[in-house]
This record gives sequence, C-alpha cells and structure tokens, in this order.
Amino acid sequence: MTEKPVLAYLFTSPTCPHCPSAKRFGAQYFGDKDDVEYYELDATDPRASEPAKAFGVRSVPTFILAGPGQEAPIGVSGTPSTEHMDKVLSMVRGE
Repeated sequence: MTEKPVLAYLFTSPTCPHCPSAKRFGAQYFGDKDDVEYYELDATDPRASEPAKAFGVRSVPTFILAGPGQEAPIGVSGTPSTEHMDKVLSMVRGE
C-alpha cells in the first residue's frame, strides 16, 4: 500500500452517451481498491468547474488519477480497458 492514497476522479455529463459505461467501469474498477479515493463529478455542476479547470478536462468522460508516483495527474479519456487503467494506476502509485 502507498503512503498516501491515490485520488481518482471521473468527470461526466448527464447528456453524454458514453458516460454511463465509464461510470460502471469506474465504480467496478475502483470499488475494491483500498488505496484509491474515487469520486464521480458531474461536469455540468458548478462545483465541478474548478477541479475540471485545474485538471484541464475538456471532454467527458475523463478519468483523472493523481498519486505519489507522479508529479502531475494523469488523464484518461473515454472508457479505458482494465489493462490500460492497471498501467495508469501503477504509474500514479509509483510502482
């Protein structure tokens, strides 16, 4: 386990046709990871505008992962494969 948790965000929109599959993927993928704090953010909600701007999110669905293994957060657009997300998660964990 890492010294501090990995943060994972999923930015979505209620009108996005691809967001429901990304939400299912995120909930399933991150649901059993003890070292990951996972958040879903509706990009149309004004409270999500500041984090979206800070992370440079320009489209939905977009996953943002941040952790001790990377200085800058890593963004993944769309619904990734499990194998791709495994690689990104390993990088942000510093493995």
